[in-house]
Amino acid sequence: MRQLGVAAVVVLAFGAGFWTGNSYGGLRERVAQIERDFGELKEQGAGAPGARAARPSAPAAVRKVDIEGAPSRGPARGAVTVVEFTDYQCPYCRRVQGTVQRLLDEHPDQVRHVVKHNPLSIHPQAPGAAKAAIAAGKQGKFWEMHKLIFADPRQLGDDDLRERARVLGLDMDRFEEDFASDETARIIAADQAEARRLGATGTPAFFINGRLLSGAQPYEAFKARVDEELGGNDVAG
Repeated sequence: MRQLGVAAVVVLAFGAGFWTGNSYGGLRERVAQIERDFGELKEQGAGAPGARAARPSAPAAVRKVDIEGAPSRGPARGAVTVVEFTDYQCPYCRRVQGTVQRLLDEHPDQVRHVVKHNPLSIHPQAPGAAKAAIAAGKQGKFWEMHKLIFADPRQLGDDDLRERARVLGLDMDRFEEDFASDETARIIAADQAEARRLGATGTPAFFINGRLLSGAQPYEAFKARVDEELGGNDVAG
């Protein structure tokens, strides 16, 4: 069948050369190229007519993510570290929180979750929410504030964030100071710079033992990556 296919293409090529006035030498070279192309298809092992050889996808590169000082939960030396770059005004970041919690619930002794901040420019209230989470973390209530913010991301004005701080019983004077501090702003800027360095331009972006998993993907995608890491690979991050 391939020989017939080559012959048919040769006939077409000959006709094209005749009508366009191509020389015989030029036509011969075109026929030779066609034969080389068919030879490459054969070497690729194409099975049924029209089938293409499957190419295995390359594994995601392992990147070193700086998590020093970042809030984390789960075992400090868990076999799998899930680093999340988040934006509190991003609906996809909110959507994926249940998936992350499920991973932690199903692997309480193996999975550690780390959060870093990447408020996007299209979300004007996201930087303030990140500041509130960091300020709450200074009083040991980062994860509680994290949860409260995602519970209603439509209410992220400064007064809304202060109300959450009161609900958590925070020292409000200290909260206000930490919320407005240069140190808090530097933490966010450093996280954003880290996201850019790693190529995490959108949110949410996850690095699972240093390998990127982008977006609010289904639980199965996270589970597959975690199971792969638990299957004997070296711990990263």
